[in-house]
Amino acid sequence: MFSQSKLRPAQTEVTTTSCALCGSGCRLKIITASDGSRRVAGDRHDPVSGGQLCRKGLNTLELMNHPQRLTQPMKRVGKRGEGKWKTISWQEAIEFTAKQLTASQQQWGQNSVFMAYGYSKDFMYTQLLR
Repeated sequence: MFSQSKLRPAQTEVTTTSCALCGSGCRLKIITASDGSRRVAGDRHDPVSGGQLCRKGLNTLELMNHPQRLTQPMKRVGKRGEGKWKTISWQEAIEFTAKQLTASQQQWGQNSVFMAYGYSKDFMYTQLLR
């Protein structure tokens, strides 16, 4: 990348991270230019993606910077469906979740809570069969 005002390379910062929008975890490069603009690119050394990114990976910056993106935990304060929420601390969210999970396990048994991450229906189906 070259600066338009001078024929020397513009200052850029490259941050390597991984995409968490699916279970593949493709490696991403976030390239920040000297003017603060950012773009995303795949990492050609990534053994999973070989530098190719899907639509979700390519649009990760738009998702991250979306004005309606939740950045703090929210707790419902009205009845379900009313759309009434309040912002709570991370600590309060963790404690509330732990309390609810414990209550479910005490009432319904240790195997009553199932956690899954990913997008494969086959994966979730096979786990539910256990």
